[in-house]
Amino acid sequence: GMNSNETLKELGANVITLSSFDTDIVQDMVMHIFHAICHIVEQEFGDYYQSGVWENAIEMATKSQANTLLLDRDGVINHLIPNDYVLSIKDIRLNDVFLSYCQRLSEVFDYIFIISNQACIGKGIVSQEKVDEINNFIIDQITSRGGRVTGIYTCPDRESGSPNRKPNIGLAKQINHDYPMVDYSKSLMIGDSFSDILFAKRIGAFYIKIHNV
Repeated sequence: GMNSNETLKELGANVITLSSFDTDIVQDMVMHIFHAICHIVEQEFGDYYQSGVWENAIEMATKSQANTLLLDRDGVINHLIPNDYVLSIKDIRLNDVFLSYCQRLSEVFDYIFIISNQACIGKGIVSQEKVDEINNFIIDQITSRGGRVTGIYTCPDRESGSPNRKPNIGLAKQINHDYPMVDYSKSLMIGDSFSDILFAKRIGAFYIKIHNV
């Protein structure tokens, strides 16, 4: 707080003085600062960890363990909006670490698919046309960085029992219909949720969990 403490200033590398004498207010402000610092630290470690995820994916492809890459959208290649949906292009904030790897990924994988649950369509929050516009924008951004997307497959349904909604495997069946040469035993799924884990397990694909962005 604003109480002078010369010893603290002498010991501390960085001292943040809060403009209040009220203990309750100071403690509340300290928690906000603490969480802000934790967020910065997590971001730094998160970027380092993510690099390892993409390096592992590239290694699997170069060793011929996988030739098809399956990616969740929000939380993996696009930043997750907590408790909300991406409803327009202005909401898109692509993952910089992924973008830095997308060209290398396109060079080592034969097929790259984005597979995404978008219950916001079924809930009437946004139209299928608007989601298609968002997806096309994402593809354009990836392409501009030297990357490549074979296709984006989206489930618009809000019901968990929908055969196309991950972890159910309807979208995988759609991919196989359009690309019968895809072998899921040589596919790698990168996702940030348990539904992605189950999806990969049910189709027999490899899986790497990434800390959501």
